[in-house]
Amino acid sequence: MSLRDTVREFSTGWKPRFHSLPPVSRTEQKKAEIEARLLDVSARTSGVDLEELRNRLITANAKGNWGIVGTRDWRFASECLSMGQDPLVRDERFVKAYLAALHHYASLPPLRRLIRYYLMNFDPSMPAFRRIGTFLAERAADCGPWGEQNAKLWVFDADEGPRRLAEAAMAAREDPRTFLESIGFTGSLATARFAGVAFVSACNKVGKSLETLPQPDTEDLHRLANWAVVNGTFVYGGVPQAKSALAASMLLPWSRRTPSDDVREFVLGFVLRLFKDPRLSPATWIGIADDARSVMLRWLTKASLEQFLGVVDEVVAPERKHMWDARRKFWRAYYDREHMREAWVVFGRRGIEYARRLADRKEHPDAKDLGFGSFAPGSVQDQTQAVLIMRIGSLIVADWSHNGYCHIWHEDDEHAPSLYRQTYAKAELTMGSVFEKKHMGKWQNDVYDFIHRETGVRLSYGEYMT
Repeated sequence: MSLRDTVREFSTGWKPRFHSLPPVSRTEQKKAEIEARLLDVSARTSGVDLEELRNRLITANAKGNWGIVGTRDWRFASECLSMGQDPLVRDERFVKAYLAALHHYASLPPLRRLIRYYLMNFDPSMPAFRRIGTFLAERAADCGPWGEQNAKLWVFDADEGPRRLAEAAMAAREDPRTFLESIGFTGSLATARFAGVAFVSACNKVGKSLETLPQPDTEDLHRLANWAVVNGTFVYGGVPQAKSALAASMLLPWSRRTPSDDVREFVLGFVLRLFKDPRLSPATWIGIADDARSVMLRWLTKASLEQFLGVVDEVVAPERKHMWDARRKFWRAYYDREHMREAWVVFGRRGIEYARRLADRKEHPDAKDLGFGSFAPGSVQDQTQAVLIMRIGSLIVADWSHNGYCHIWHEDDEHAPSLYRQTYAKAELTMGSVFEKKHMGKWQNDVYDFIHRETGVRLSYGEYMT
């Protein structure tokens, strides 16, 4: 059959089918894979006794005979620098001799292993890392992609490198973590101490700007949050000052100025998820400045007050809801004047159920990790009941939601209830109080008069009375 006859057999309207080309050629894919391996050299040391190699490095330095270190040994030698109770990296003379020998004997793979060691273990307080950085900068042409990054960001400069990386990450069009991945901080290098030191630099700068600028750019807080956390985990937990720097940047700017509600809710929710509630998990706040913790406690006090008012407003019977306008104004007046130092809520079963539903709502990002207590089984019959426990001056106040009284104790009284417990019996929140008042008539006047008489705290009539 001729070609003409074959063509005639094609159906009317036939068009040739073209195979689409992939968006990235296999050559480009392989190129990217090779570059990734060069950026993140694996730490695997299969078949190498690092302890024995470390001893051989010590011997070579002592005898001035680096020839006893084989070609393959050089590839893993940098893995030995931070080993043991007396790390070789702390010995400046050893590091100087080691780098001179590495320059003379070693090929490119050991050099790139040293880059990984420098980035992973970076400590600007140690002279050795400055010396290693200088050594790498002098051989930047042999450092592949990291040599290119050094030309842009001075990553081999122990002083300037972290600061420049921080500025570039915070100024990038993409989020900081995506930017870091794009320049090589992938795989194990995603948690490298060099990036962690840069993160501390970024936190310090953001914190200062939020404290001083007339109109602070809080978008930087969102960028820090993105940089700090992967899958809910703080990636720089092993970097000194990283945790305290993040908490300080998020909280200290608001010790002397009031953020918008959106900013407060974002910071409160983020910090709660990351460091937990300091009232319940004080150990997770070790190392964080007291002033930052004070801001967090002040916000948590407001959050607990709003939690009490909001939840009870939903679970009480409609005919009882009239009381909450007065209750809101009265206790918010003490909070707004910074007389309410702490607050904690105790819920019945209905309140707990609603509080948990509230925590699942996107408009309440802080509620999910906000703690509260509950009544001991059989302690109360009315499961819509709730109690707000507060510390005002030297007094402990337990204000019952409905069908109850406002009870007050001196904080050093043996009967005074403690805050932040998981469960409470009803009697613990009523017995032995030195003052009690039912919410009838102008109850606010009597409660205010007692608090003022015992603590000296003053509010104007218009501040606390509806």
